[in-house]
Amino acid sequence: MKNDTEIPAVYEGYWLPRETVLHGRYRIQDVIAEGGMGIVYLGYDPVLETKVSIKEYFPCRYGMRIPGQTSLQIYAGSSAELFRTELEKFIKEARTLARFGALDSIVSVKDFFYENETGYMVMEYVEGETVKQLVEREGKMEPQHVLRLMKPVLDCLAVIHQEKLLHRDIAPDNLILREDGRLVLIDFGTARFLSADDEQTMTIYYKSGYSAGEQYAPHTEKGPYTDVYGICTTMYFMLTGVSPEESVRRILHDRVVPLSKYRDIDLPDSAKNAIVKGMEVDILKRYADVDQLCKDLYRNVDIVNGELQKSRKNKWNVSRRGLVGILILLVIGAGVYGNRMNKRDGQDFMKDRAMGPDITGIAATSALGTSSMPVPSSTPVLSDAISSTKQPSEIKKPEKAETSTKRKSIKAKKAGVTVTQNPTAPKSAASNRKRSSGKSAKSSEKTVVTSRPKTTSAPRNGNSSKTGSSDQKSFAGKLPKATKESFAGQLP
Repeated sequence: MKNDTEIPAVYEGYWLPRETVLHGRYRIQDVIAEGGMGIVYLGYDPVLETKVSIKEYFPCRYGMRIPGQTSLQIYAGSSAELFRTELEKFIKEARTLARFGALDSIVSVKDFFYENETGYMVMEYVEGETVKQLVEREGKMEPQHVLRLMKPVLDCLAVIHQEKLLHRDIAPDNLILREDGRLVLIDFGTARFLSADDEQTMTIYYKSGYSAGEQYAPHTEKGPYTDVYGICTTMYFMLTGVSPEESVRRILHDRVVPLSKYRDIDLPDSAKNAIVKGMEVDILKRYADVDQLCKDLYRNVDIVNGELQKSRKNKWNVSRRGLVGILILLVIGAGVYGNRMNKRDGQDFMKDRAMGPDITGIAATSALGTSSMPVPSSTPVLSDAISSTKQPSEIKKPEKAETSTKRKSIKAKKAGVTVTQNPTAPKSAASNRKRSSGKSAKSSEKTVVTSRPKTTSAPRNGNSSKTGSSDQKSFAGKLPKATKESFAGQLP
């Protein structure tokens, strides 16, 4: 199989030489990483024809390797005893990890053996790019993408903690993004079991920016919260592209910018606050385990078919502060609107009060103007309207005529003359002529007052009345004697 691994420029002398065969099967090709407790090699399995990762237990503080040789030289004294104690733990950890082979986000263990005065763990070789390399190349990652990638890792880490095993080295360079899109946690070289004895003998191991404060001091209590610090600082780096300050420095002056200050990070406040709480330097303020972290981290998001989505039940959820703010704004808006309306009504009232007399005068003027519009003197409507005002004085004249007629008829009866009441047309015609002449006289008087001089209209009125009376006398003279007697009292 062709070896595409890039050979480093410097190859340390205490590393196993290339092409060294271990356990009669695995061939060393290169070095992947090195830590305080061991060295990780890139190996090749000719049986399965696959690449493998081979971890050698190599605590520098307890021993060394002479260049050109393969066996370790253990220091004398207490170092030899401590070396053997730690080697037994290394084997136990390999057996534990072998049981986690079904977990997708944990590197699986394939084999374990003793050789060269130490132990070797053969693990799955994960093809891909570390989170550190990815962020340094492309910049900070999408928030939703980070939560989706980290969910399986957090679930697997919770299972490992149930077995009393701590990773102790969770960092961006120990998380590899596989070609299939899965994130895998690697390098359990510093992993240790939790027990009273382990607390006394657990070696100090830390990584700047990603190790909790308790990892810097020996004989301090450690637990799942120690890995919580590492996983949260790693997510902080993925979201911001900034490595957090070292935890021991944060004790004196914490200069880490909270995620809530990053407005461009599209995450619910609950998720941002959960990550910041998991980064607390004080153990008592930090989450005690991964389950508590996940509860707050994924409170307002759901994972459907492997994809992260905002929780439906919280899709329209509004925080209490936001709701109170909205209510306050509504109350203020209603008050401002009410004040404006009251002010406007007051101004309108004062304006109406100031313009009230003018409006009344305008209305009266308009009413008078409509009733006293100038009309020509020849218009008959005006004369009728003017004469109608004098009608009460004219109504009395027919009553006097009727009373005089009755008196004459009574006298005629006493004289033995028969009076016939049927032919009333002359009476009506005469009365109509009198009435029309009276009306025309009065209307001509009114017309003269409004449009013509008074001197020009008086003779006309007098002439018309005289003409009417002479006509009546001539008409009565031409009637027969019997007719005159029948109309006695009715003719002038």
